[in-house]
Amino acid sequence: MLSAEHVTSVEGAATSAFMQMILRLNEGTFRPLFLRFFDWAVVELADGDGADVDGVTSRKIVLFKTVDKMLAQLKSIAVPYYSFMLDQAVQLVSSQDTDAQLLTTVMSTLSRALEHDNSGFWTAARLSKLVTPLAQHIESDNVQDGRLSVPYTALLGAVSQAIEEHEQILHDLVKAFLTRTRSEDEDIQLAAVNALRIMWDAGIDASMAAHSAESMPFLVEALETGGQVERATKELLARMNEDQDGAESTASDDEDASGSDDDGSLDEGMDEDEVE
Repeated sequence: MLSAEHVTSVEGAATSAFMQMILRLNEGTFRPLFLRFFDWAVVELADGDGADVDGVTSRKIVLFKTVDKMLAQLKSIAVPYYSFMLDQAVQLVSSQDTDAQLLTTVMSTLSRALEHDNSGFWTAARLSKLVTPLAQHIESDNVQDGRLSVPYTALLGAVSQAIEEHEQILHDLVKAFLTRTRSEDEDIQLAAVNALRIMWDAGIDASMAAHSAESMPFLVEALETGGQVERATKELLARMNEDQDGAESTASDDEDASGSDDDGSLDEGMDEDEVE
């Protein structure tokens, strides 16, 4: 039996060798190779009633680690190949039973695919597929005590930025988390509040502010829960108020600047009259 360290070492060497090989291939040669690799990882051992669950998981880990490295190294060139991976990734993020290592790798690939897309790969239809998995994930056993993992935090932030201009998708994701703040499980409540905070911290303040009114009844109820949920909700509300105060301050500064310009014009007019 190989140790975990040995397996990781072998996987790393194999992935590096694969990357060196594909750099020498053209599109016509690489595409069928990639599809064969995908079938090996996802389909082969899953066929039939006696599916080898551990074997399938191990192969999927190798597949997603390889794709993660492709995206890290080839960036936008590799993003179109994620069309073959997306449905599998959605399923794995949604599942209650996904292996923790596999889940971490899947989330990393999704984040990279979002980060490096510069050709419009992430259409509204594809982005909408991520709403339910992201919301369901906070109810899974992979989330303990309402704490969201670093890979999930990075993914939710990347998705939030990608859907900023897709009002309906943004609304659906916000509403999915708001609904879960009313869960009877305080860990899920806390995770939902934390998820909303991640969205507010993703740099899309103006878009999130549009959902403030809808959010308030849910957050007021969350305050009544007490404990960590109450503290996290207070922090979220403070973050939301920071944005509102900043917007009001900016508006006030603009008004002051406008007033100063008017005064300047008037003074100039007076000076011209005096010269005449």
